[in-house]
Amino acid sequence: KYRDGKMAQLMASTAFNSDRRCVVYGTKGFLMVDNVNNPAWVEIYDKDHRDKPIQRIEMPKQITGYEYEVEACLRDLQAGNLEPVEMPHEQTKMLLHQMDALRAIRFVRYHAEELGVLPDKIAILGFSAGGHLTCSAATLWDEGDPDAADPIDRVSSRPDLFIPCYPVASLTNFWHEGSAINLLGDRKDKAMLRKLTAEYQVNEQTPPAFLWHTAEDNAVPVENSLRLAKALVAHNVPVSMHIFPYGPHGVGLGNEKSPLAEQWPELLGEYLRTM
Repeated sequence: KYRDGKMAQLMASTAFNSDRRCVVYGTKGFLMVDNVNNPAWVEIYDKDHRDKPIQRIEMPKQITGYEYEVEACLRDLQAGNLEPVEMPHEQTKMLLHQMDALRAIRFVRYHAEELGVLPDKIAILGFSAGGHLTCSAATLWDEGDPDAADPIDRVSSRPDLFIPCYPVASLTNFWHEGSAINLLGDRKDKAMLRKLTAEYQVNEQTPPAFLWHTAEDNAVPVENSLRLAKALVAHNVPVSMHIFPYGPHGVGLGNEKSPLAEQWPELLGEYLRTM
């Protein structure tokens, strides 16, 4: 959301070619992703200097995603409800993606004025395993280290809203084994699994949430969202939750198998307008 209170309007369009390279055009320039399904790099270009990127971000090999979910966010949410900010990837130790997510929130908040965004209107959204990352950012944040050498590390990493879409919210109940293995390898550390289960980490300081899931999801059962919503309600955290009756796992913006799920972006937009 911009400082004048208006919803962000990026005026962005997206082009895909046969090798799934993606170009997103915005008012100040464009970014290019080499492959939206398994990105190796992202390049950022200024509109007045199209021959050479101003930044190239190398992505770790393990980052993958559902192609249509990436397209959905770029084409639908980017155009109206959310102001996305591209972040440099930083190499970290264990659970590097969670550290990156928290760092990204700090980065946006620290640079809010120059980015033209409100520092208290920063949201994080993710699908499936990305929903787990979203939940972790919302429950494992910290206020920052006032003594840190890097000024970015001195600001809070708390998101102001989190949006888990059919998330792997739990690693202890109704869990998705593949996600647990990707996070922790073959280790079966019960304490860590519990720490990474969102429902056990919710408290009164957890940010508001917008959740949605499909009842027919057999890969990541709807109980993941139900248990998380119950924990949020128990701690008086505002939550908007939507369970759609039809659709398998990974429906993105909705399709012929999940006709009602296509409502969720509009519902999210309405929810954002209340904040």
